[in-house]
Formats: sequence, C-alpha cells, structure tokens
Amino acid sequence: MEHIDCVSQNVTYTSLSLLQVKNLSQDIEKKAYLIDQVVTLDSPVRKVVRKLYEEATTTINKPLCLASAERIISTSGRRDTVFIITGFPVPPNNVGETDGPPGASVLADALESAELKPIFVTDELCAEIVKASRPKTPVVKLPVNLKTARNVAEDLLFKHNPSILISIERPGWNRKKEYHTMRGLNISSLVGKTD
Repeated sequence: MEHIDCVSQNVTYTSLSLLQVKNLSQDIEKKAYLIDQVVTLDSPVRKVVRKLYEEATTTINKPLCLASAERIISTSGRRDTVFIITGFPVPPNNVGETDGPPGASVLADALESAELKPIFVTDELCAEIVKASRPKTPVVKLPVNLKTARNVAEDLLFKHNPSILISIERPGWNRKKEYHTMRGLNISSLVGKTD
C-alpha cells in the first residue's frame, strides 16, 4: 500500500495510507457541507440565500466554508493579522444589528486557535455591540467621512499588514458609493466607510 507523510501546524501524521487521507478529506468535506447548510438557512424565507449559495458553489465546486478555510490557511502565516469587518447599522433607531458580531466573535476564536491575530473593523455606531461580542479583540472604528476613512484605513493597513480581510454582515457600497438596507433604504450617513 502507498503511504504519504502529512504535516499540519499542530499534528504530524506519519505513514498515513492514501485511503486514510482520502477518507479524512471526505469526512471534512461532509462536515463542511453540513455547516454550509446551517449558515444558509433562510429562516425569514426571503428566497435569496439559497440562490446565492447555489450560484457560488457552481464556481467553487466545494462547500463555501471549506473553500474559505483553505483560502485563509493558504494566505496567512502564524501570527498574521486578520481584519474581520462587521457591524450593520439599522435605522430608524440607528443601532448596530446583533447577528453579525457574534458570528465574527466565533470566527475570531477559530482564527486565534490557528495562531492568527484578529482585529475587528467597524464604525462608531456598531462599535459597542462589536466590542461586547468579544471584549478581548481590538476594535477599530472607521469614520463615515470617506476622505477621513481612507486615511484611517491606509494607516491601519500599513500598521497591521493584514493577510486577509473578512466581512461578516457588513453593508457594501454600490456603484454610487452608497449603502442601502435590503429594503433599499439609504444608510450611507450611518456607515463607516470600510469599503
């Protein structure tokens, strides 16, 4: 039987058979698929998440969480900094939403277990909720003013040189550099310019 040596950051496996490696790989892929199914549940039945997921997986040909984990591992070295961009302003009370930050916190735990250094990036409006989700992780706030935000972002990138940027439940601007809710409400005046 043919054997190979596999080395990971924490464990060394010697003389694993190709069959054992294949079985381990299939087991990981099955678990990743199950994770994908949980995170793409469409509990409010908006009928969009499933379509987006199916389209994304046609180009990647594997579970999205597995592809993402592989990308993080391949682009990051031990003790690299990773920016996690999160926080979504919710009008009319102008508060931060509460589902993205806990997910960002869980991701930060996983990144730390892989010996990476997470830093949360958000805006003033969402900073308190983001910080409360994981108090030991630094939180950087980007301002609403685009020119000021650009200067702050350039300084951050120079200072920390992150190996990867991950966005969780964060608005992204459109062609007009405006931010909108899923209902089309313009929230640009509330959003720190993380784009």
